[in-house]
Amino acid sequence: MIQLKIPGKLYLAGEYGVLYPGVPALIFSVDRFMHLSFSFREEFGTIQDNNLPPIVWRRDSLVNTFGHDDYFEVLFACIGIVDRYLLALNQPLKYVDILVQTHLKENETKLGLGSSAAISVGIIKGLLRLYDLPYTPLLVYKLAVLAHIELGLEGSFGDIASCSFTGLIKYTAVDRFWLQSMVKNTPLLDLLKKKWPLLAIESLPQLDFINYLIGWTQTSASTQEMVKKLQSTPLSADFEETFQEDIKQVVDSLVLSVQTKDVPLFQAAIVKNRQILQSLAQQSGLIIETKDLSTLIDLALDHGGVAKSSGAGGGDCGLAFFEKDLSLKPVLDAWRSSNIQVLPLTIYE
Repeated sequence: MIQLKIPGKLYLAGEYGVLYPGVPALIFSVDRFMHLSFSFREEFGTIQDNNLPPIVWRRDSLVNTFGHDDYFEVLFACIGIVDRYLLALNQPLKYVDILVQTHLKENETKLGLGSSAAISVGIIKGLLRLYDLPYTPLLVYKLAVLAHIELGLEGSFGDIASCSFTGLIKYTAVDRFWLQSMVKNTPLLDLLKKKWPLLAIESLPQLDFINYLIGWTQTSASTQEMVKKLQSTPLSADFEETFQEDIKQVVDSLVLSVQTKDVPLFQAAIVKNRQILQSLAQQSGLIIETKDLSTLIDLALDHGGVAKSSGAGGGDCGLAFFEKDLSLKPVLDAWRSSNIQVLPLTIYE
């Protein structure tokens, strides 16, 4: 039996900008996990999830008593891409029992910690280990991205990178148009060996020079839906150019501040990133910063910190940052009084 755990993730900066070619984002993995176990079996496989009824699966047909949903579409796409990889390596296919226990939800509500990415990385990494095949974080990332591409999923795949590499990373997405064109005509092993244009994943030091809090608004949002809305909204060329340059500057400032442990520079960049997202919301009509997220941010500002929404917005989580010598109790009390739930999370390396 193979057992492993996959961390959740949160965006520190660069949300939406990372959807543009060559524009980076900062993402970190958190110490709240999806646990998975894998073992071989004969004739058919099973999937057991602590939140769902168990199912039986075969490669020629899927026995599923309650119908498909996005979760299982992603899960089986990842099994499928590993099958293709195994066949390309002339490995025999076997059936597998998979047990999933997720802690990336709260009372069945998603926390915005990247459960789709976690299940993708977990399935691929677990199967490669079960078959005793060597792998790297980059191989896991590439296989998971290809599974998501096959499903037509939107996004930058930054959450997949975070779950694959862990820690705090600077991430620039692969050229999606190149990848989609290559998928159609390139053998899998050749595609995996190629250098993917624009893709860059760089590990950064810990945020040990500043205190941070993660607040959850107790409402969930769909990144896929938010991205689709943005991509269907016409924006002026001038605005898009300015937006991309502003995001690049914010990410560069944050990287420098992390490397030099410069608290004022870090906090100024967080404030600037919030302003950029507010400008995007005004131009696009997206509700990125909900009323609850605004409350979370304003209360952090009232108590000496800075804050911003994390990820696509529309709900989920916000991040707040404070100097090391500042007491966090007042803001914690204020958040709780406003129904903002504090998530006791730290960056997971």
